[in-house]
Amino acid sequence: MAGRAEPRARPTGRLPRGWRPLASGAAPDVSFTTGDGRKLTYRKLGHGPVLVCHPGGPGFSADYFGDLAALWEQYTLVMLNPRGTGGSDRPGDSRAYQIDDYVADLEE
Repeated sequence: MAGRAEPRARPTGRLPRGWRPLASGAAPDVSFTTGDGRKLTYRKLGHGPVLVCHPGGPGFSADYFGDLAALWEQYTLVMLNPRGTGGSDRPGDSRAYQIDDYVADLEE
């Protein structure tokens, strides 16, 4: 039907078919505290120019990326666990999941 939007997939906490999670212990999550006191975590792998990877979502952690080994050889991958995912703090207010909030987290 023209003009009708397709239903959006909801996060299940599972990786898409055919994707493999990062090897256990491949890189520990690193944490930092944002200016507003929120703890965020990320994983850093590889060597070379920095490529920041922010999972789609909402609700997906850095595990969403699966195995990006082909990129590790060319880039330093910085894979963020956005607010409320992985080891990152979950905001108490659902309004704290706005695009501007995610942008501010990346700028930190």
